[in-house]
Amino acid sequence: MRRLFITLFLVLLLAFSAHAASQATSSTAASTIITNVRYYLNEAAADVWSDAELLVYINNGIYDIVQRTHCLEATADVSLVANQHEYDFSANSYITVVSVVFVDASTPTVEKGLLRKNVPGMGHGVKADGDPVYWYEWKSYIGIYPVPSSVTTEKLTVYYVSRPTALASTASNITTPAIYDKALTLYVTAQALLKTGQSQHGKSAAFMADYYTELDRFRADFIDQPKQTKDDIR
Repeated sequence: MRRLFITLFLVLLLAFSAHAASQATSSTAASTIITNVRYYLNEAAADVWSDAELLVYINNGIYDIVQRTHCLEATADVSLVANQHEYDFSANSYITVVSVVFVDASTPTVEKGLLRKNVPGMGHGVKADGDPVYWYEWKSYIGIYPVPSSVTTEKLTVYYVSRPTALASTASNITTPAIYDKALTLYVTAQALLKTGQSQHGKSAAFMADYYTELDRFRADFIDQPKQTKDDIR
């Protein structure tokens, strides 16, 4: 019985730890990524590739990682206005909007996740006035439906993927989580090899394949987690 208990404990521990991940920003300097890339390129000091060129690839890689993994997340509140159905969201530097929650801060507080629809799907089967049920995104505007005719404390909380700020120098810290440092190194190496001509394209493709594999590994471990059913919730 004791051995069975220990075995079950270890299985449960692995099950939970397999999906644990820090989304904290990496403290790795861009210069460290460049050093690691130069190991792959067999170039200890800048010759074919300058630090400035590799920094360009680093910025491209950070953007690609964020776009593929949605690893930089943020929220923004949008105060509702009576009889207004679209709100300008362009002041927020973002890649995509993930979800929108309607919040009424009166007593008791109401928080309701809205359903995403496209523009042609709005207004069908729901009365035009009242608390929002649906949302859409168009040209950096967030649209809602129905539209409240009177507003007091109502707002939207918008969940979105942040657009990463380009690193200005090799002394800057990488803005993606540390778990993607290896993937970023592989990406930069692959892009750098393209510069050396047709003879290195196969090697570049191999590094890109490793890059995609690395992202998929973390996507499986940290992002595509099994969804809970109602029976799982106690």
